[in-house]
Amino acid sequence: MYQVIIAEDEFFVRLGIKNSVSWEKYNMQVVCDAGNGAEALRAIQKSCPDVLITDLLMPGMGGQQLIESVRDAGLEPYIIVITCLEEFKTLQKMMSLGVRDYLLKATMTEAEIQASLQKAREALDKQARQLEPARAPVGNRFSQLMQAYLADESLCRQTQGALEELNLSVSSALPVVLGTIAEVYKADSQASGGLSEHICQNLVDLAGHQYTPGFRCLPLMLDERRFFLFFFPEISRSGNTPDLHALLERLRGELQDYLNIRLSLLADRAGDFARLPACCRQLLSAQKRQASDQTDGIAFLPNYRPEIRAALEIIRENLSDPDLSLRSVAEKVGLSEAYFSSLFHAEIQIPFRKYLTNMRIEEAKYLLEQGEYKIWDIACRTGFSDEGYFSKVFKKVTDVSPKDWRKL
Repeated sequence: MYQVIIAEDEFFVRLGIKNSVSWEKYNMQVVCDAGNGAEALRAIQKSCPDVLITDLLMPGMGGQQLIESVRDAGLEPYIIVITCLEEFKTLQKMMSLGVRDYLLKATMTEAEIQASLQKAREALDKQARQLEPARAPVGNRFSQLMQAYLADESLCRQTQGALEELNLSVSSALPVVLGTIAEVYKADSQASGGLSEHICQNLVDLAGHQYTPGFRCLPLMLDERRFFLFFFPEISRSGNTPDLHALLERLRGELQDYLNIRLSLLADRAGDFARLPACCRQLLSAQKRQASDQTDGIAFLPNYRPEIRAALEIIRENLSDPDLSLRSVAEKVGLSEAYFSSLFHAEIQIPFRKYLTNMRIEEAKYLLEQGEYKIWDIACRTGFSDEGYFSKVFKKVTDVSPKDWRKL
């Protein structure tokens, strides 16, 4: 049964939430209802609940500080925030901390509370199924874990722990490669096609064999023509970092010699495990932007200057912050606004504001495709001030409305 903690300073609101729900219906039980954030945090540290329902404004430790403390402790409950319209800007900033849903205190109904809990239960059930221990070979277990994680970023810590149990070292620098089958040779003919089940298994065996010294390489099939390769540093290895380009050249050669397939590879040399889903989406997006004649060889995402790499990470981590701006990012990377603007444009090839808008729209597309978020939620999670403005910008960039995009 999933454990729930409620943090709300108004007694009757707390009592109303607790007594308006048949918790057993959602396979849940309330283990603590706290009147302030500090009391809730003590209970959370003791019981590690699956669901946290918290008000934003409470005396002493408020909801934002409570959530930050929970995250700092390495806990990842499903978080539902109780808020007012006046606090909506704060709620936007907290989406990056993993807030999954919200209820408006002044207008919430029993039906809305129950709908929110139903969503929480479905998410928790899905998570439990995805991370259920399986007696499967490492390759199969790895595929199950990574498919789940790439589909749901909230599984970061659970996936990391499960991979380490498989002796896969999750470091801050995790090379990731998107492989695309450029051509498949069948017998003596040169007929293009996808990967058969037999070839897929051979790809798994070769990628995980001895052609990548210094790394343990495991693939994840996306479809019959594309796959990701994840290069995990070998825990026992020390010394210089292996040349990823040389490893990929060797792997391409072996795949062509033994499996008669020709590959196009697009790589990111250093992906942060916590941002792995975003990194994989970036590789897929970059692949789409490549010219149609670039169907063979190895390409790497650009190796930007440290300040620009830091700026890109700040942008990725703070897309939900409506106050994210050229000035705020320039300050965080230690550059003047004018110099940072010029440097960003020179390295990324588009102005900062356009890049930020594009990133927000790409994230919005992804959230729309998941089908579980309201348009208003998506506007909030991507840093827009209201649904109308979000829809206007989205249509300007994509030529279709968010609702129409979801139907595509």
